[in-house]
Amino acid sequence: MLKIRSSLLVSSLLIFFLISHSQGGVISPELQSILQSSGDEDEISVIATLSDRPDLPGIQERYRRLLRAKIIKALRETADLTQRPLREFLKMRRASRVTPLWLINGMAVTVPAYVIPEIAALPGVERVSLDAVIDAPPVSYTASATPEWNIRAIGAPDLWDLGFTGSGVVVANMDTGVDLTHPDLQSRWRGGKNSWFDPYEQHEMPYDGNGHGTQTMGIIVGGDTGGSAIGVAPGAKWIAIKIFNDRDQAPLSAIHQGFQWALDPDGDPDTDDAPDVVNNSWGIENTGECFLEFERDIQALKAAGIAVVFAAGNDGSSPATGISPANNQGAFSVGAVDRALAIADFSSRGPSACDGGIFPLLVAPGVSIRTSDLSRGGSRYTRVPVSGTSFSTPHVSGAMALLWSAFPGRSLSDLEWAISASALDLGASGPDNDYGYGFLDVKKAFSLLLNPSPHISVDPSSYHFGETREGISSPPKVFKITNLGSEALRIDGTTITGPSASEFIEQNDHCSMNSISSLGSCSLQVSFLPGSGGTKSASLAIYSNDLSQNPFVVTLTGIGLEQHNLDVKKMGTGTGRVTSSPAGIDCGADCHEPFAPGTAITLTASPNAGSDFIGWSGCSKTQRQTCSVNIDADTVVTATFDGPGLIVALPQSGEEWRVGTIKKVTWTYSGNPGPYVRIDLLKGSSFFKTIAEKALVGRKGTGNRYWRLPRNLPDGNDYRIQITSKKEPGISTTTGPFTIRH
Repeated sequence: MLKIRSSLLVSSLLIFFLISHSQGGVISPELQSILQSSGDEDEISVIATLSDRPDLPGIQERYRRLLRAKIIKALRETADLTQRPLREFLKMRRASRVTPLWLINGMAVTVPAYVIPEIAALPGVERVSLDAVIDAPPVSYTASATPEWNIRAIGAPDLWDLGFTGSGVVVANMDTGVDLTHPDLQSRWRGGKNSWFDPYEQHEMPYDGNGHGTQTMGIIVGGDTGGSAIGVAPGAKWIAIKIFNDRDQAPLSAIHQGFQWALDPDGDPDTDDAPDVVNNSWGIENTGECFLEFERDIQALKAAGIAVVFAAGNDGSSPATGISPANNQGAFSVGAVDRALAIADFSSRGPSACDGGIFPLLVAPGVSIRTSDLSRGGSRYTRVPVSGTSFSTPHVSGAMALLWSAFPGRSLSDLEWAISASALDLGASGPDNDYGYGFLDVKKAFSLLLNPSPHISVDPSSYHFGETREGISSPPKVFKITNLGSEALRIDGTTITGPSASEFIEQNDHCSMNSISSLGSCSLQVSFLPGSGGTKSASLAIYSNDLSQNPFVVTLTGIGLEQHNLDVKKMGTGTGRVTSSPAGIDCGADCHEPFAPGTAITLTASPNAGSDFIGWSGCSKTQRQTCSVNIDADTVVTATFDGPGLIVALPQSGEEWRVGTIKKVTWTYSGNPGPYVRIDLLKGSSFFKTIAEKALVGRKGTGNRYWRLPRNLPDGNDYRIQITSKKEPGISTTTGPFTIRH
């Protein structure tokens, strides 16, 4: 059974249901699985979705009432026209249940199993999926807290003082219902048949047997009959959709019906009785997945100018733990913080699994929130406060009600922009996947709506590059330019000025001569390339049509470290490597390195196999293979390596020697590695035994030694002979692998 939850939450989504959205197909994989184990006559509830849909974004109308009427009519007409073949087919098959879902151009039906493939084969049917049953959110309590801290934290009383309490705004709550008898909620119900929807027809009037819906509604519009104000928008009216039945369960089709009812509560497109905001403190437990069952519903409501607010989920604190539908495009997702404005451990994080974008969009109080509870006709509140993103979400829904009461003519996009742009930035600078755009501040959102304009924000607003060596470029620093205004921001250009302007290099400018939409951003980079030592400063000026900040000036600073160059040259017929401490020189990869004045450098020479290190020049002090240099000016040091000192001629690589036989080990040499050499037998790269501790190096560049191979030597093809100078142990050479056999 598919399960849903509040963001507190409940259970897990079956894997088949999630796969259906990633793989597509006319019959969802979960439904296919059920069909395979069902008899032909077994009744199964499904949702059939048709492919045709009207172009809702293309419907333009100045007045909201007319816009909503056109949208509703377009949705209904599309469904009426394209669903006729399906309706006639279901009559013939005597479907036991047919529920029209014109909002998504679908139908919820209950039919025998054998009929389902026939439905999928009908022209225009896009998908048939299981009308899965889901669980309602539980009621959750936490430790006690000071009343109203959450209401004050978001700035709601500041708008009350200005006379804006949500009056004239309607908020719908899709939840477990609402306790109409609660004294903080009773007078705020809009009333009438178009203000309560129970798809199960169990209750004619608002009712809540669970408590979760009453708790979330209290945060949106609750009053102060208990001695303290608990609601963000106490002047607003509420309506409610009981998407969960009295067993705290619902099929997905009931949620579709709820969204559909929200767009046209009285069934008359020409009367605008839809809510302004729909609060959704629930979500599918599909952590880190994208589940698009309700994407069409959200898009339709948004097209009609209805805000759709969702809880981000309680699966934090790891990244990519968001849930659906909160991560669907168009949903306004909300995470939770505590009283100290620290992200709650349980609050789900982004990025969004649906589009990879910022998730959640915002955070609000969600820990230890005091709100209304089931009153049973009395005046009882929750015994202890509640926690979860279920309860941070209604803060945003209530804030939207406050702003719409202050600016009834503003669009939904304006409100969402103002709430996001005015949020208090928390966590990492700029929008992030813990706090989103930041913490809800309804008073600042109000101020932005009073004075809309392009508004430039640059992150970081100043930058210190630290210490960078002379002549060496620092890693580039990215500066993000964001438009926090409601109108497009035009970036006319940038300049770097100041006493050290030439030492700060601008690059990858994606902003100049471009226009940035509201809440959009662009970036440019600056590197620090000091030409000398000392403290450096400059100013990055960004010119735009933000008249209040033109130009926006970013202060740039850095410290140049004076450098002297150390160059190492290698001479002679031999080869080797020279390294330095402190690090920097590594010949031959890098024989040049700048160092700060006064740096004491130790160079070490390491001859390659077959070569000998002869000596240094340019050092202040030498000891065998090391050289000491004090960097007071540009310095050149030479290391000389002599050619090969020893070469093993026999045995050759791949040769086979037999135990018990006498073989001649032969070598050649150059320079003066003698008078003696040591001969060792290696197995692999490890010492095995000594053949001769002191063998004469030979004459005229050639030496040899006869060796009877002991019979106790094990067979192997990875033996080697190593010849080492007794005079200079660093001079040695090893033959390639050869084989010893019995």
